[in-house]
Amino acid sequence: MAIPSIDEITHSAKQTFARFPAAVVAGIISCITCILLSESSRNENLWLRWVFLTCLIAIPLFTATTLYCERSDVTSKVKIRAQSSGYAFLIFYFSWLFSGEYLWKTPILDHSSTVESYRFLHFLLAAHLLASFVAFIGLNLKNAFWQLNRIFFLRFALATLYAVVLYAGLAAALGLSDYLLGPDLINYRFYSYLFYILTFIFHPWFFLAGIPPRAAELDGDRKYPRGLYNFTRFVLVPLVTVYLIILYLYIFKILLTAQIPRGAIGYLVSGVSIVGTLTILLLFPYGSDENRNKIRTSIRVFFYAILPLMGLLFFSLYLRISEYGFTMNRYTLLVLGAWLTLTALYFLFHKSKSIQFIPVSLFIIVTLTAFGPWSGYSTALRSQKARLRTILTRNNILQEGLIHKTEEEISHEDLREISGLFTYLVTTHGRSAISEWFQGEVKLPPKLSSSRGLIGYASYVDARKIVEAMGLVYYNRYSRDPSRKRFSFHIMRNTHQNDAITVKGYDYLISFHCYTRKVASEGLHIEYKKNNTTLTVQEASSKEPLLTIDISEYARELIKKYGLSVSQTNMSEESLQFQIEQNNVIGELTFESMYGEVKNDHPLLTSCKGHILLKTKATSNQDPS
Repeated sequence: MAIPSIDEITHSAKQTFARFPAAVVAGIISCITCILLSESSRNENLWLRWVFLTCLIAIPLFTATTLYCERSDVTSKVKIRAQSSGYAFLIFYFSWLFSGEYLWKTPILDHSSTVESYRFLHFLLAAHLLASFVAFIGLNLKNAFWQLNRIFFLRFALATLYAVVLYAGLAAALGLSDYLLGPDLINYRFYSYLFYILTFIFHPWFFLAGIPPRAAELDGDRKYPRGLYNFTRFVLVPLVTVYLIILYLYIFKILLTAQIPRGAIGYLVSGVSIVGTLTILLLFPYGSDENRNKIRTSIRVFFYAILPLMGLLFFSLYLRISEYGFTMNRYTLLVLGAWLTLTALYFLFHKSKSIQFIPVSLFIIVTLTAFGPWSGYSTALRSQKARLRTILTRNNILQEGLIHKTEEEISHEDLREISGLFTYLVTTHGRSAISEWFQGEVKLPPKLSSSRGLIGYASYVDARKIVEAMGLVYYNRYSRDPSRKRFSFHIMRNTHQNDAITVKGYDYLISFHCYTRKVASEGLHIEYKKNNTTLTVQEASSKEPLLTIDISEYARELIKKYGLSVSQTNMSEESLQFQIEQNNVIGELTFESMYGEVKNDHPLLTSCKGHILLKTKATSNQDPS
C-alpha cells in the first residue's frame, strides 16, 4: 500500500470538511474551549464549559444530519429542516444549561450535578445512536445498515489507534526537544494541548474521512472482513460464554442457598448482555447465510440464555428498590433490563428480524427517558425525597411540611439515613430539592461558593451544614455507630528502642495474625480459624495439636481488666502478655495489637497480631549442663 502524499491528505481533509463542515467545526471549537479552560480557574469562564459540552453533542448530531441529507429521496426543504433541527436542539441545550436553576454557577465538568452529567451522557448517546440508523429510516436495507456501522466501528478503532500512536510519538518528541535543546523549552501545557488537538480535531476528522457517501448504496457491498469475524467468533463469543456460565452458576447458588443477590450483580448482568448483543450485531450477516446454521443457532441460544438473567436482574433491583428506593443508577438498570428483554423477545419470536431494531429502539427509550415525570431524574428525586420525608416525620422533625428542631433522641441508624439522603439530594439534585422544607424556623445555611452541588468534599460540607442547622449530628457513610462497644489494644513502642525479641530458653518463636491460614515453619504447622478465633500449632509428625489457643478468651480478659475503647498506643508489652501451659508445652503469648467489638457479650475480633514463644517441658527439664 502506497503512502499517501501531502496533496492527497490535504485533498481528503478538504473533502471531509466539505461534507461535514458543522461536525468538524464543532470538534475545532471543542479543542479551543478545552485549551482556554485549562488556562482558567475552575469557576472562571463557565460559559466555555457549556460551549464545550454542546459541541461534543454537535459532532455526532451533525454527522447524523449530514448522512440523512445525503439520501437520494430527501428534498432540499427537508435537508434545510433537518439541519435547522440540529441547530435548534443545540441552541435549546445551551440555553437550558445557561438558565439552569443552580447549574449556571457551577462547573459541570467538575461533576457539579450527577443529574446534569447523566443528562449530557443521555444526549450524547442519543446523538450517536441517531447517526447509526438515520440514513436508513423507512428503508429495509439490512446489509447497508450493517456495512455502515461496520465502517463506523472499524474507523473509530483505527482513528483511536492513530491518535494514540501520534500522541505517544509527538509527546516523546517534545520531551526529547526539552532534553536536548534546553531546559524549560517545552511548557508542560503543550502535552495537554497536543492531547486536545488529537482528540477533538484529528480523531473526528480522520473518522469522518472514512465514512462513504450515500450509505444506501452499501447494500450491494458483501464485504465481511475476516479479521472482524475471527475476533468476534474466537474472542467475544468465548468471553460472553464464560461470563454466562459464571452467572448461571451464581443463579444455581442462589437457589441452593436461598441467599440474596449481591448489589453489583445488575451491572454484571447488563454488561454481559450488552457485550453479547454487540457480538450478535457483528455476527448477524454471517447468520443470514444458509451455510452458517451454527451462528444462527448461537444467536437464538444467546437470547434464550439472557432471559433468566433478566429475571435475576429484576429480582435484584426489586430487593434494592423496595428497601432503598430508586436512584438514577437503579432506574437506568431497570430500563436497560426492560430493553434487553424486549430485544431478546423480538429476535426470538419476530418473523422479520432486523438489527436496526437495536439502535432504533434504544434511541427511542433514551429520548423518552431524558425528560418528564417518568424520567430517571424525576423518579429518583421523588423516591429518595419520600424516604427522607418518612424518616423526618417519624422523628417529628418534619411537621406540616416544615423542618423543626427536635429534642427527642434519634437513633444512630436514622441519623445515618438522614445524613446520607441529604447528601444525595444536595449532590445530585441541588439544594432546591429540599428548599421547600426550610421556610419555617430552620433556614437553609448559606451555601459555600465552591460547594454548589459539587460531588465530593464540597457537597459533603454543604450537606453537613444543612443537617447541623437542624440541630442534628451529621454522619457520613464511614462514621461508626457510637453505641457499638469497641475495643482496641495496641503495644506502645518507642522507635528508638531495640524491638528485638529475646528467645533465650525457648524452642520456637511463632508470629501470627488474623490472616494466617496454614503456614509450615521449622516442622510446625500454624493455622488461625477466624470464624471461631482459634489458633492451633501442630507438629508435622503429629496428628494432635501441640497448642490450641482461643484468642477471644484473652480478648475477654483484656476487656475485663482495661475496659473498652482503650487508646491504641498506650499499652505496655507486659499488659498484653500471657503465660501459657498446655499439653506438653509452656510458653509466652504476646499480642502486639488487637481490635474488635463486643456483640451479645461476646468479643468479635476484626484484627489481631502477635507472637508466641514455646518450649516443650522435656526441653525445660533437661540439665542445663
